Amino acid sequence: MRWVTVLLVGALGCGTAPPDGPDASVTSSALKLAWSSQPGSIPGTATDNITITSAAFSVDNLRIVGDAGPGDPRTSLDQLSLGWSGESTPATQTFPDAPAGLYSRVVFQLGANVNMLQPESSSYEITGMVEIQSQPAVPYRIRDIFSLDVEVDLDSGVTLTGTADATVGLRADLEKIVSSIDYSLLPVTNGERLLDSFDIQILIVREKVKDAFDSYDN
Repeated sequence: MRWVTVLLVGALGCGTAPPDGPDASVTSSALKLAWSSQPGSIPGTATDNITITSAAFSVDNLRIVGDAGPGDPRTSLDQLSLGWSGESTPATQTFPDAPAGLYSRVVFQLGANVNMLQPESSSYEITGMVEIQSQPAVPYRIRDIFSLDVEVDLDSGVTLTGTADATVGLRADLEKIVSSIDYSLLPVTNGERLLDSFDIQILIVREKVKDAFDSYDN
């Protein structure tokens, strides 16, 4: 309604013009956010001795940032459960009201709203199997309850023209995360090697998690 009013006033010669810049334009197209993983399928093999069974990330305050407007609610999500397993993969998110323009970054938090009093709550959790010193494979679990800030640059950027849909592709390099751990140092809890928020190796893992997300071309 607001856009119609601006056009009518302009037609009457009152000098009011639509907002300048492509990021302010009204579009008939949508901006989409697609997800992939490395390995390309889960369950999957990460290294010669590590497999991944599942991976889950609690995403909060996600924003696809356009050059003209870093906080546009039309390209934002409050919460998103991001997960890979044998039963499911992440769905593509669609932002039908995204303004046209160049998008150069995606920012989000992991676990901003995690309830630390709930034992099963986590910012991210990865499970799988690992062979330690050529012994039979044993299950492992990586779980963290503290929040992380993630920022992904979109290389050359993604342009939404207003006449065709555009897709932002993000990839989670799970291999980078699971290969950073010395599993022989992890305690065995309930029959699995557990790396939690209070293990000394979690500091390395957190850095790998932040670096694990990057962009890819669709």
